[in-house]
Amino acid sequence: MIDDLLAPGSPYASRIAAALAPGQTLLMGANRAGFGASGGVDYFNSLVALRRGPVGLDVTGVYDKHRLVPFGEFLPFGDLATRLGVRSLVHMPEDFTAGAAPRPIAPAGLPSLQPLICYEALFPRFAEAAWQEGRPKWLLNVSNDAWFGATSGPWQHLNIASYRAIETGLPIIRATPTGVSAVIDSLGRPQATLGLGETGVIDARLPSARGRTAYGRFGETGFAIMLLVSLAIIGLRKSDRSEKRD
Repeated sequence: MIDDLLAPGSPYASRIAAALAPGQTLLMGANRAGFGASGGVDYFNSLVALRRGPVGLDVTGVYDKHRLVPFGEFLPFGDLATRLGVRSLVHMPEDFTAGAAPRPIAPAGLPSLQPLICYEALFPRFAEAAWQEGRPKWLLNVSNDAWFGATSGPWQHLNIASYRAIETGLPIIRATPTGVSAVIDSLGRPQATLGLGETGVIDARLPSARGRTAYGRFGETGFAIMLLVSLAIIGLRKSDRSEKRD
C-alpha cells in the first residue's frame, strides 16, 4: 500500500529514494487503500508518481484504474458470485474499486500524461472526454503481462496499445515487468523496445505529439456515415435489379 510504502522507517521508501536522483520522478504501479463513501475501505489499482525531494519522497500524482477486469480485479454480481464459490484473481482483502473517470495527471517535472493501466489501453477514446480542459502530451501504459507467459499475448497487447497513439496523435510509453516494453511515436511506430523476457533499460527521448486527429475529433461518426452510404447503395442496387426483373 502507498501509505505503508511512505511510512517513516519504511525500507522501501529509503531504497526508492536512493535509486532516484534529486528532483527525479518515478512512475510506478501500486495498490492504494482509502475510505469509501460508506465508511468502509476501498482498494484501488493505481499508478503513483513519486519524486525525490529534499527530505524524502513526495507523491506528485495518483491515477486509480477506472475500467477493471471482471473476475481478475472484481467479481460481477459480487455477493452472488461469492456464495457460488467464485473468487476474483486479485490477492486483496476485497475486490478493487473502480477509480473516478479517467483524467490526465501532471507529475512534478514531467509533461502531462494520460495513464492507461493494463487493458485500459484496449479501448478507443477511453479518456478523451476528460481532455477538453487540456490535452496531455503523452500516454503511459503500465501492465503486468506475465499472465500470458511466452506467448503472442504480450506482442498483441503492444500492437493494440500502438493504436491508441495512432488515434490520439500522442506518443505512448509501455512499461511491463516481463515485456514487451516500448517507446511508440504518435504514428504508432515503436522507436525502441525491450522484448519478451528481456531485462534492461530503455533510455530514449519522448517522441513529440501530433495535432488532434480526425478520429479524436469525430470518433466513429465517419465510419457510421460510410456504413450508411454503403447500405444506401446496396438498397438502390437491389431496387434497380427488382425493377429490371419486373
